Amino acid sequence: MKNVLFVSLRAFIAFNILFAIPTSLHAQYLELVHDINPGPNGSDQSMFLYADNETAVIGDDWLYFMANDGVNGDEIWRTNGTITNMVTDISPGPESASIGHLTAVGTDLYFWSSSIQGNSIWKYDGNLLSEIDLAGGNEIVHKMLSVSSTLFIYAELGLGGNENVLFKFDGGIANEIYTGSIGNLCTHDGEVFFTHIDEETDEPGLYKFNGSECVLVQSIAVGTESTVCAYDPKPISAGPNLYFKLNDGNNGCEIWKYDGISLSIITDFQTGDIGYTVIPLMAVGENLVFYAYTNETGWELYYYDGVNANPEPEDINPGPSSGFGGGFTLWNNEYYFLAQPTDDSAELWKWSANGSEPILIDSQPVLAQPEFAFGDKLILIGYIDEVIGGELYAYDGNDISLLHDIVDEGNLEGYEQFVKFQNRLYFFADDVTHGQELWRSTIECVTNVINAYDDLESLPNIYPNPTGNYFQINFTKSTNINSVRVYNLLGEMISYSGNDVAERVTIDLHNHAQGSYFVIVEANENLYRYKVIKE
Repeated sequence: MKNVLFVSLRAFIAFNILFAIPTSLHAQYLELVHDINPGPNGSDQSMFLYADNETAVIGDDWLYFMANDGVNGDEIWRTNGTITNMVTDISPGPESASIGHLTAVGTDLYFWSSSIQGNSIWKYDGNLLSEIDLAGGNEIVHKMLSVSSTLFIYAELGLGGNENVLFKFDGGIANEIYTGSIGNLCTHDGEVFFTHIDEETDEPGLYKFNGSECVLVQSIAVGTESTVCAYDPKPISAGPNLYFKLNDGNNGCEIWKYDGISLSIITDFQTGDIGYTVIPLMAVGENLVFYAYTNETGWELYYYDGVNANPEPEDINPGPSSGFGGGFTLWNNEYYFLAQPTDDSAELWKWSANGSEPILIDSQPVLAQPEFAFGDKLILIGYIDEVIGGELYAYDGNDISLLHDIVDEGNLEGYEQFVKFQNRLYFFADDVTHGQELWRSTIECVTNVINAYDDLESLPNIYPNPTGNYFQINFTKSTNINSVRVYNLLGEMISYSGNDVAERVTIDLHNHAQGSYFVIVEANENLYRYKVIKE
């Protein structure tokens, strides 16, 4: 659990807890969490091709992931940093189950599996495993979405794909709330949105679930060539704006924006093309950075500033060759990415999102893209030294340095599934001794820790305080909320809200004694800490 420093509501101190990585201590920075499948074969699992969510984090308690121990096949495992064990054997014996859509709802884990026993949606509460029946074991889940304490399930019913249905499940019975093929299922402003363009079953347009039914937000004129885009990335919620990729049959696959009032198309790179020419990438305030392909410029980065549709930061690799090389990570209020100024080189660049041109950080051919921002380090993955091979590197604002040489033969070490858990960086990596197993950083890193009080307009505020049985935490629309945790004076967590927290969270203290409680809000890359008094 994180080390916690609390002060009164009237004190406000912002500080960074930084860690340094001396060159001589590279080998001490990373450690193996658990050798799940002893020997060189590793515990790498076969991912179900169309199932998202490879990992799920529940508070500071458990990290859930998929692994193969060589005995039970592909199954769900979990670790709390000390104990690592298999949750259950969905497909008994060495046969593997296809498992995906790991989704945390409060303190419970939900997932979908397909095995010789049939298809099932499962709930695991930390002790017991129970099955949620949608269609007698014949459903194929396309997406699972957590919103506050509710699970939304979009599934194909019947082995022949007879019907596509969106379900709402709040712990009792899974209720059908929409029937038809949908796309862009997401949460925005605390509500569930999706698109539907099939004229035969319903009016094409953008829909949302208002708490009781799915209603049309705005219709879309669909042409004769409407179809699903070749690559349908996750919609991006940016303040009041929702960005998503859609083919309306008239413009091909382009980026659309819903600003809370109306729906409009913001790009038109190749009219009528149904390919994957544009990819929404990351929110920049209320606006958007995306990358797109044209025959003239190749793949390049673009910035939508809320007015102009296609202002390009820079054609890094002039001509039809690609300039955008991969990765796009926010760190220290700047955006870092891999760029290819020529066809045979790649370099680390950054962009400040203030109208300035991208800046070259390091001109050496790194071939390593930003993967994860972690405290005072920007983690890079890939080849920098052909002798050392593909390893993890860190950029500290001045220099690029090796974190850990897991394998010294010069091979790529299969780094993947990076996730922050218990203030450490967890990931899978492959070495010759253990195969692909779960690793982590050895040093905790908390960044931008803020002890806040409620008269700062830009921060989450708590009221009433002092309180009786209930208090609320109110967020601005631009707040990206990861979790809300409440602790008593013994350090016990008495309340947890996570995974798409709404703009207003109500905390119930009526079963708890009078006295002081501490609230930790993780949002916008910061930790906000409050003291609340129950009278």
